[in-house]
Amino acid sequence: MNGKNALVVVFALFAAGFVYAGGKSEEAAAPGQAPKEAVVNLYSARHYESDNALYAEFQKASGIKVNVVSAGAPELIERIKREAEATEADVFITVDGGVLF
Repeated sequence: MNGKNALVVVFALFAAGFVYAGGKSEEAAAPGQAPKEAVVNLYSARHYESDNALYAEFQKASGIKVNVVSAGAPELIERIKREAEATEADVFITVDGGVLF
C-alpha cells in the first residue's frame, strides 16, 4: 500500500468511526425528509494540492462530503477556542505539531 492509499484508508477509518460514534454527520432527518448528508468538517493548515486529491478520493470512496476550512495553524487554533463546544471542526490538521503546545 503506497502512502497516498494509506492516508485515504486512515481518513476513511476515522470518518467511519466518527459516523458510528454519532457525530454531526449522523443526524437523523425529520419524518418525510431526505436523510442528511454525511459530512466531515476538516480544519487544515496544510495547503497542498495532493491533499485536495485525497479529500476528493475519500469522498468518492466513502460518500462522506469533506468540508475544508483552510488557514494558518494559529488562526485555526484560535477559531476552535472561540467556537469551544460549538465548533464545527471534526478534524484539525497542522503541518507543525509544535503549535499545539
